[in-house]
Amino acid sequence: MADPLEMELQETNKYFLQIESTMHDAMKFYSTLVLGVITASIALASMDVKAASSAAPSLITTQAQKMRWLGFLWLVFAAIGYLTLLYFLELRIRKIKMIDRLAAIRDYLATRDAGAVASLLRNDALFITGVLRSPPYLRRPCGEWYLMLYLCILNAVGISFFVWAFQWLAIGWLLGMGVVAFLWQFWTVTAWAYKEDTSRSAKFGERNYTFLPHGEVPGLFKIFDLVAAAIEGMIRWAHRK
Repeated sequence: MADPLEMELQETNKYFLQIESTMHDAMKFYSTLVLGVITASIALASMDVKAASSAAPSLITTQAQKMRWLGFLWLVFAAIGYLTLLYFLELRIRKIKMIDRLAAIRDYLATRDAGAVASLLRNDALFITGVLRSPPYLRRPCGEWYLMLYLCILNAVGISFFVWAFQWLAIGWLLGMGVVAFLWQFWTVTAWAYKEDTSRSAKFGERNYTFLPHGEVPGLFKIFDLVAAAIEGMIRWAHRK
C-alpha cells in the first residue's frame, strides 16, 4: 500500500501547479485589460465632440462629458485592478501554504528514510525541507512582489485620473491622492502577508529561509521595501499595545 503522505505529495504538487497556472492567467487577463483601457482612452480622447440632434443623438456633446467618460473608464479599470490585486494575493498565499505542505512532507520523508535521502532532502541549496525553511508569504524581492507593486501603481494612477477627469481636486493635490491610493493598497497587501507570516511563526517557530535571497532589494525598489518594513513595524507596535 502506498504511503498516504507520498500520495499527498503528488496531489499537493498538482494543486501547486494549478495555482501557478491560475496566477499566470490572472496576469494575462490584467495585461489585456491594461492594453484595452489604453486603446479605448486614446480612441475616446480623439473622438470629435458633436452637438446632439434628433437625427444623430450623441452621448458626448461637450468636452466635459468626454472627460467624464474617460474618468469613468479609468475608475472601472482601477476597481477591476484592485479586485485582481486581492485575487492575486490570495493565490500567492495559497501557493506558499502548498510550499509549507510540500516542505513538511519532505521533512517527514527525510526523517523516515535517513541516510542519503535525508542528506539530499536537507540540502537547502536544492530543496525546501521543513516548514521553518519555507519562504515568507510575500518575499521581498520576488517576481510576484514586483507584480503587486505594478498593480498598486496602475490602480493608483487610475483613481487619480478619475478624480482629475471630474475636476474634483486641483492638479497639485492629485499626486497626494495617488500616493494615498497606492499606500492603501500596498498596506493591504503587506499587512495580509505579514499576518500569515506571524501566524505561521506562532505555530512552527521562527522562520529560517535561505533558498533564495530575501531583503536584497535592488535600486529604487529599496524604497518600497523600506515602506513595507515600516508597515510591518507599525503592525508589531500596534499588537504590543
